Amino acid sequence: MLVLQTSNVEQDKFDSSLCKEQEKFFYYKFNIVPWQKLNDTTFFMVEGISQDINHWIKTHYGDDYILIKAEGEQILNFLNSHFGISEFANNYLYYKKPNFSVKDIKLSPIFFASFCIATSILTLTEKYTYFALILIFMVGCSSYLFKFVTTIFSLYETSNQKVDYSKMNEKDFPIYTILLPTFKESAVIGQLIENIENLNYPKSKLDVKLLIESDDQEMLASIEKYTLPQYFKVIKVPHSLPKTKAKSCNYAMSFAKGEYVVIYDADDKPDPLQLKKALIEFNKGDDKLACVQAKLNYYNYNYSFLTKSFSLEYLNWFQYLLPGFQKMNMPIPLGGSSNHFSVEILRKVFFWDAYNVTEDADLGLRLAQMGYKTRIIDSETLEESPITVFAWIRQRARWIKGYMQTYIVHLRNIKSLYKCAGLEGILLLNLFVGSTAFIFFTTPFLLLSLVLTKVLNGLFLYYFMVVYVINLTFLIVAVKQQKMPFYFYIVSIFFPIYSLLHSVAAFLALWEFIVHPQRWNKTQHGLWKQNL
Repeated sequence: MLVLQTSNVEQDKFDSSLCKEQEKFFYYKFNIVPWQKLNDTTFFMVEGISQDINHWIKTHYGDDYILIKAEGEQILNFLNSHFGISEFANNYLYYKKPNFSVKDIKLSPIFFASFCIATSILTLTEKYTYFALILIFMVGCSSYLFKFVTTIFSLYETSNQKVDYSKMNEKDFPIYTILLPTFKESAVIGQLIENIENLNYPKSKLDVKLLIESDDQEMLASIEKYTLPQYFKVIKVPHSLPKTKAKSCNYAMSFAKGEYVVIYDADDKPDPLQLKKALIEFNKGDDKLACVQAKLNYYNYNYSFLTKSFSLEYLNWFQYLLPGFQKMNMPIPLGGSSNHFSVEILRKVFFWDAYNVTEDADLGLRLAQMGYKTRIIDSETLEESPITVFAWIRQRARWIKGYMQTYIVHLRNIKSLYKCAGLEGILLLNLFVGSTAFIFFTTPFLLLSLVLTKVLNGLFLYYFMVVYVINLTFLIVAVKQQKMPFYFYIVSIFFPIYSLLHSVAAFLALWEFIVHPQRWNKTQHGLWKQNL
């Protein structure tokens, strides 16, 4: 074996016929690719050398070989040129860190039936009800206590120093990539282009990628009606499964030019200063700061009781829970939009899991699990809330399904989570990510049990009253602090009615986890304007 060092390998001399389809897992995992063959000697591009690599080469290519050390990104380009960028977009995380991907996690209909039958027997059969209700009570108390403590931490505001953005030297600004994943979004594409143009950032430093699925004829036809700014580029994502937002973003990262990257959804209206605020946060942080998360809320919050309730939930999530996690040094399950990343670190954590339908929350935990940090910034992006109950249930079912996927993935990596994020990470995984779905699932059985068996009715009566009063108090404080309209006080009183809808979404999520684990429930945008 001979090892050579090089800084540049010629692409046109790459003999892709040497790549074997059945060995692509190994190529991607160990950053190695067969490059050329001269006589009986095979030349390999490799980023690092190990005993496993040498053993594998001897087994599959023979003893006569030469290793040429090259950059990992260059090797990835060779692999993508042969296997296609879609292979990278779909499976890169799975190849590099299979334990962090949800690809192989499957549930069967037997699991669904067993879960429903077992829960019914335990909660509705008087002989077992006591033990089942105590378990539900303990999980519920632990979860709500965790959220209450987190919210209290977030109430103690830290003073933010005001920045004069007009004095920032824009000549030194880095290139910023903006990913705009879309699917059947012709109703809002015009406002999306306008909102991106309103960003207060040097246009010469913007690298905007508008992602359109290659079989989305509606969007392809719609985009032809617009004259896009020069810094926009349409990326047609080839059809492949899974058809998820994460897959599209992975695909687009092969074309990204920026030092930083942010994701905006098609219905987003970001704060014009958001890129500058994120940049300031990155400059203040150390080399472990991987992500900056902006806050989200809805611009059509006053449409109905549903949209008001959803906006109130978002308010609690982004103004209190996530900042509370930050103050308690916990991992932060990211929101799906307005996440700003260091591209360098994003590559190191192998991008998004294409098979997880809440790739945002999953990536937030993976960042912490690999030793990186996330910060929340005081900048808001407004989105469009679903206006019908059915659309809301479909969207929330996707979120709950994704949280189940995320919980299972990080539960099987719990040792590394504890090593990097400590007890705080374990608490967040179990008392926030995992317990959320558990509470939604068990609520209908709990209410039926209390009516039919009347076991522990007194205990749960006090439990519901305490949880309701504390939740109501926090919601009222939030409404007052954020100076929201008076009717939000009324919405706060009836918020438990809205909360019950989560149980419907949870059972749909569990069923989809079984029959369509990677299906992305599309939320249609632009409907609320048509109903005004």
